[in-house]
Amino acid sequence: MIPGLVYHLRNLTVHKLNAEQESKVRDMLGMKPGDVFDEMAINRLYHKLSVEPTLAADSFTFSPQKDKAAAVVDLTLDFYVVSDKSSVTIK
Repeated sequence: MIPGLVYHLRNLTVHKLNAEQESKVRDMLGMKPGDVFDEMAINRLYHKLSVEPTLAADSFTFSPQKDKAAAVVDLTLDFYVVSDKSSVTIK
């Protein structure tokens, strides 16, 4: 089996959080520029958010942009507040 390219995180951009929240998210993600890109870290971040009081009402979408020639990823996390007003009524 021939392994594929190992990608490294080039940039991490976080949108729609204040400076303190962004710092916590970066710590919880556990991946900083230069590190090997770990897609599972993104999945773990969803779970970590639910137990962090200052971020429990938030979720995010993400978009990794791979540069195959340089073997790097630019990752953007777009945060939004999860509305507790959505509901489903079954009659």
